[in-house]
Parts: sequence; structure tokens; C-alpha cells
Amino acid sequence: MPEVKRCVHLLRKGYEAQKIAVIQNLARAMHSPGANEELFSLIIVSIPVVVIYLQDSLLNDDWDEKMQKECAAPFIECLKEGTVSNRNKDKVLRAAVKICTDDDNAENFVLLEKWDGVLEAVISRVDL
Repeated sequence: MPEVKRCVHLLRKGYEAQKIAVIQNLARAMHSPGANEELFSLIIVSIPVVVIYLQDSLLNDDWDEKMQKECAAPFIECLKEGTVSNRNKDKVLRAAVKICTDDDNAENFVLLEKWDGVLEAVISRVDL
């Protein structure tokens, strides 16, 4: 099974530990054909804050703050490597702004610090 298909399958049907492993290895998978369209898009629309905008979550509904934290570092790595499409950069930008400005996250310094890094990485790489 091709890398992207395997990762998408694990994100849809796998255990939480398998999903986290896919997220943590996202930068490697992003070099595979179709990764932006299938894999990265699936992850970004499945972060709860983005679902508000996109209404297209394909993963389990238990993706919460923990998964937001898990996604931050791999997103930064992918952005720095230049493997994220312009469309997905826009989605990451929307998610980062929402997470960093959400009053519910005001006391969650760990989450804010991680996504502040995402915001900084994406702003320098998105066409405004």
C-alpha cells in the first residue's frame, strides 16, 4: 500500500497511538505524491477548530486539544520544508489564528506557544 494511502487509512481507522505516529511523521510522508491533497488536507480539516470553518471532518470526533498540540510541530516542519500547498497554508493560517485568539485557550499556555510557532511559520510563507 502506498505511503499516503496507508497514512490516510490509519488516520481514519487506526488507534489514537497510530494516528499520533502518522502526525509525528507527517514531514516524511509529505514528500509522497498526493500527500497535500489526501493526507495533509485530512489532518487540517480534522482539527476541531478548523471544522467550524470547513465542516468536513473525516476523522473521529475525539481529536481535541491533545491532537492540536501534536499537529503543531509537524506543521511547522512541513511549512519550513516547503511541502505544504498554498491551499493548505491558508487552512493552517486560519486554524492558527483561531487557536491563538480563542478566549477558551487564554490560559492554555502550552497550546498557545505551540500554535504561535505555527502562526509565525505560516505567515512568512503564505501569500497575503
